[in-house]
Amino acid sequence: MITVELQVREIVAAFNSGKHADALRLCRNALDDNPNDAVLNHLLAAGSFAVQDFVTALDCAEESLKVRPGNPATLFLAGRAARALGRLDLAESYFAHLPVAIPDALAELARTFEQNSKRQQAAEAWQRALEIDPSSREAAARLGRLLWEAGDFENARERLEFAVKEDAPPSAWFDLGLARQDCDDLAGAVDAFKTALARKPDDPQAKFNLGSALQQLGDMEGAIGAYRGAYALSSATLGMIANVLSSGRNGLLFLDKADLRSFLSR
Repeated sequence: MITVELQVREIVAAFNSGKHADALRLCRNALDDNPNDAVLNHLLAAGSFAVQDFVTALDCAEESLKVRPGNPATLFLAGRAARALGRLDLAESYFAHLPVAIPDALAELARTFEQNSKRQQAAEAWQRALEIDPSSREAAARLGRLLWEAGDFENARERLEFAVKEDAPPSAWFDLGLARQDCDDLAGAVDAFKTALARKPDDPQAKFNLGSALQQLGDMEGAIGAYRGAYALSSATLGMIANVLSSGRNGLLFLDKADLRSFLSR
């Protein structure tokens, strides 16, 4: 009878060569003989997660954890599978059991808090992650966004300025634009929104906020161009554009939304 160790090697070889269906079949066959084996359950969980069978992934990860309750790799897997299924409180519990010294442990917990609309707890987790790894651009960017949402604009700006020092995603530049705008650094906000758009040209919200910052600077020609770009990308921006044009500095007035639609479509 083939040993579990040899079965594990065969499963891993199949998985690493991209033969996921073969790996899953071998894993299930092996588990028929050893249903409580922690390694085999972990492998089936990992293989199932890879093919987005999150129910099986979670079930098998939990079976593995019954034998090895503190295994970090399986805790990660169980947490990610639970999160993929929308079972966010359960995902939090798994990520919370990970040692904080493990890279990405706090990040996974913070991401789950955010997805679960626990903004304060997410901010605290990102802060701890940044303290452990001060070079983490993701932690700085996410903490900056959460600080901005909480109205702490100066500290948000500080974190986000750090986050975009290297190649950063459009979202980080967009959030920096928001923070700069709320700190009355309008020229800096324009630069940040333009950088976000250079990385993601089809973002109507960035186009709109670029227009808003330009309007505040008195550049109405540039603002109208940005608003037209935003409206072309998404007609849902019409209400925001109408509001900022009618209430902001250097604004314009229109008789009704039909008039504004016509103006923006030119």
